[in-house]
Amino acid sequence: MEYPEAVRSLKLMGADLILVPTATTDEYGSVPRYIVPARAIESQVCVAYCNHSGVENGMRFLGGSCIVGTDGSTIAAAGAGDALLIAEIHPAAQQACAATYPYLQDRRPELYSRLVRK
Repeated sequence: MEYPEAVRSLKLMGADLILVPTATTDEYGSVPRYIVPARAIESQVCVAYCNHSGVENGMRFLGGSCIVGTDGSTIAAAGAGDALLIAEIHPAAQQACAATYPYLQDRRPELYSRLVRK
């Protein structure tokens, strides 16, 4: 999630939903709050961010799992504890959102081709 290129690559390969299993701690609280919605909007892909919760081997995990739509809105969210999230993803809503946020169609990869050169 922290790297926009990875999310964008998955979308360009045809993903409509990206599943992100992770185990982050409290200092990464901004990831589910800000970064996950931003990646969903900018790449026009739904994201299911599944984070570990509770304490294990002395480490406290954040929890905060969420499912985010292509408009960056939270479809379902968990608190700090264990939870099962279920959501429906609607392709028509994704297409309508793409008209509002045309980031994929407005890309200009020729301007940032250096990012992929070795």
